[in-house]
Amino acid sequence: MNAGATSSVELRAGPAPSDERRHWIAAFALACLAVSGICVQILMWAAYTGDDVNTLAPVGRHSLLATIVYYIRPIEYWLVLAANQVWLPLWTIVSALVCVAAASIHLLSIERLTGRQFASATCWAIVAGSPVWFYAISQVDTVSQSLCNLAFAGALHCLVRVLREPASDDSESWYVALNLSSSLLLFTKELAIGAACVLPAIGLWQYVRHRRPRIGYAASAVLYALCLAGWLALKIAYKSQMPEASGHYNLSPNLVDIARNVVVSLAFGVTPVPSSLLSIARLATLWTACGSLAALVLLWACSRLDWRTATVKWFAFAMLGACSPMFYVHSSELYASMIGTLLVGILVVGCRMSTRVSLLYGTALLACSYINAYLYYHGADLAAAGVERKLYSVYYGPNGQSFPRQEGDLACPVTRTAFVTFEDNALICHDASGAVLQSFRHRPLSAHPAAKQDGN
Repeated sequence: MNAGATSSVELRAGPAPSDERRHWIAAFALACLAVSGICVQILMWAAYTGDDVNTLAPVGRHSLLATIVYYIRPIEYWLVLAANQVWLPLWTIVSALVCVAAASIHLLSIERLTGRQFASATCWAIVAGSPVWFYAISQVDTVSQSLCNLAFAGALHCLVRVLREPASDDSESWYVALNLSSSLLLFTKELAIGAACVLPAIGLWQYVRHRRPRIGYAASAVLYALCLAGWLALKIAYKSQMPEASGHYNLSPNLVDIARNVVVSLAFGVTPVPSSLLSIARLATLWTACGSLAALVLLWACSRLDWRTATVKWFAFAMLGACSPMFYVHSSELYASMIGTLLVGILVVGCRMSTRVSLLYGTALLACSYINAYLYYHGADLAAAGVERKLYSVYYGPNGQSFPRQEGDLACPVTRTAFVTFEDNALICHDASGAVLQSFRHRPLSAHPAAKQDGN
């Protein structure tokens, strides 16, 4: 079959290593270029808001403990702390690069899973084509989501490799890498707990069935167990981002809520219509209809995978476990960025898209991210034009409530804020010359006594 003329994929035993590297590099470079425009919009118009305080205050205090008290995201803390030492807005560029790297790794996973080699244009369409780029890289407190996406992509790719060849000579290194990436995944974001538990568990099952124990895997398994135990101990000790009967992490949804979360989480990543339309009263129904249709098409595409193979079955089980937190708690564009590239790839494969159609589809998805960014920062222009807006939260999804900015809230421009400090319980934004842009009185992160202490 001529992939360039009739189809975006070519059926074969699996991509060769040289092809993998070539596709990864090309897709990564072109996607970085495509996403750079969104970074420009963020640097031009974004400002730090109230939620960002939870990330910036510990950085200003140079206190890892203050971060752990509120949420267990030490990797995000170290990354933003490093940016704060050089030029704080660097987190935007790093976050975008990390997200694109995660999407590129997902591309390799899809090729391994399906045994198909994508045409070059389709590689770009799958990696760059996401309507939720903006939400994943627009705020400093979502750097954790970018890191979560990368660690999840790495762990899932390792799992796909061991599922395809569980007893091969080089599979030992992939089993070890699966445990190591899962260990890192635990400390990226609370959303990752499902994936961080399910993926290494499947890997352990495959290892026990197909290989004899070796010291390398045993050591990585012990390290993972220690990381999981440490994560649980910190959760219990500081009660950071704990589940609750209602509110932020709602553990009492009904079946209707769960069904809606499943459909919307799937739709966010594959619908070629901007999700920002949900904030426009007369157009919200349009996105809902298009999103529901896109989710149905995605499910149909999934049904066309080769379900006779154990690899596809285990992959589906891993995805269900990884997505269970967002399905059970609530859906959001931010969460959907973790699986968006995978869903786009499955849609392209299942629908047997031609190269031209996949390229148009990926471009439409990318355009949605640009539109979402513009409408997010220029909502006042719509209001001035008489467009009726409705309360809508990117984080909480269609049923969420947004919180209008109040007078005195944190509002430091991202580009002008070269670094932040923390003095007298106030977060202080400085420009490149050291002049104060704003001093924001910071509420305590937690009632735990450790939250009020400075430390390293």
